[in-house]
Amino acid sequence: MSSNFRLQITNLLIGMCRGTPGLTAELRELGYREQWITSGFPRDVAGRSHPVMVLASRETRHSLFVEVAPGPRIDSDRLLQYTGTTAVELRRGTNLSREQTETYGIAVFGLTEHRDTLRESIEESGVRAALLLCDAEGIRLDVNPFMQAALANIFRPLLPISWAGVPRWIPFDHESGPADIAAAVVPDVVARLLAGETRIDIAEVCREQVLWKLTTEAGKKRLRASVRGALAEAAGREMRKYFSVRGRFVEAATTSSDDGVPLEHRILRIVSRRQVQLLTRLGGDDRNAEDR
Repeated sequence: MSSNFRLQITNLLIGMCRGTPGLTAELRELGYREQWITSGFPRDVAGRSHPVMVLASRETRHSLFVEVAPGPRIDSDRLLQYTGTTAVELRRGTNLSREQTETYGIAVFGLTEHRDTLRESIEESGVRAALLLCDAEGIRLDVNPFMQAALANIFRPLLPISWAGVPRWIPFDHESGPADIAAAVVPDVVARLLAGETRIDIAEVCREQVLWKLTTEAGKKRLRASVRGALAEAAGREMRKYFSVRGRFVEAATTSSDDGVPLEHRILRIVSRRQVQLLTRLGGDDRNAEDR
C-alpha cells in the first residue's frame, strides 16, 4: 500500500465509481459517483485543508461521506460535524441534490493494524460511522454496517484490492511527499520552458493540477507551498542548469549550446536522467542523485 493512505483511498473510490477495469463495478452499479464539497462541510472543522469526498447515488437516494484515518485514531471533531445535519442543510450547503440526500452515512477508512483504537475513537464520538479496515488483502467492513445492505455487502466478507493497480486519478494531495509532487509538476514545467516560456507563475502550475479545482481555500494555500517546495528542490540540484525558483516564479536558466546541438535537443536528451535522479533523491535514496 502507498505511504499516502488518504490519496490511495481517494483514487480507489474514484476508480470504483468510474468503472476502472480491475476494480469491482458494484459501487458504480448502485449509482454511486464521486462528488466533492470544495468549501468544506456545512458544519466543518475550521481550516480543513482537503475537500470533503462524497459518494452519492440518486438510485439509492443516499450519500456516503468519506473520512480517512491514516493513523491510530480519528479526531472526534471530524465525526461530530455530521451530528444532527439534515437533508435540508445538505441541499443548502452543498452541491448534492434532493435525490442524493434523502439519507446519508459516514464511512471511516482506516488500517487494520489500528482496529482497536479506531473503534474506540468512533465509539467515543457517539457517531455511528461505518469502519472499513484496509490491509494488503483488501477492505473489510468492521463495525456499524451501512443501512443499505447492497452497499454493505460490497465489503463483506472482504473486498479484494490489488493496491498496486489502483489508478492515479489524483497524482498528489496535501499529504504527498516532494517526490510525488515533483513527478507531477516538473515535466510540465520543463515542457513549458522548452516551448519558449522564460518565466512561469507557480500558481499557474498549481491551477493545472486536478486537486486545485477540488480543494478548500486552506488547501490551496498549502498546495502552493508544497509545489513551490518541490520545484525549489529540483532547481537547487538536478535541474539547476535549466531553471531556478525566485519568489513565486520559475525562471528559465540562461544556457547556451556550444557543442553544435540545439539547446532544446540537448535538454530533452538529458532531462529525463535528471528527473530520475531528482525522484530517487526525494524518494529517499540519495546515492545516485548527485549531479555528476
